[in-house]
Amino acid sequence: LRMELIHQLSMEPRTMRELVEATGQPSARIRKHMAVLRQYGLVLMAQRGSEACYTLASPRVHEAYRAIRELLLDRLARYGALASVEEAASTQ
Repeated sequence: LRMELIHQLSMEPRTMRELVEATGQPSARIRKHMAVLRQYGLVLMAQRGSEACYTLASPRVHEAYRAIRELLLDRLARYGALASVEEAASTQ
């Protein structure tokens, strides 16, 4: 969920309501994850009218997110290819 929240915030600042709508997760769950992201200095919070508005603390957070996402996608593709090879070997 934290990766998804960072992805959402990389597009534009978002309110809690917008994050709930975008992720389909309950606000209590998002609030807990946002607290951790704020604690580690990855996300900032400011008031937008009566709502809390979240934004990434730095463009470098988005850069790190992209690098981790690419690494994970690469790993998943490799494991998928490995699973296909193992499955083919087991049917012979």
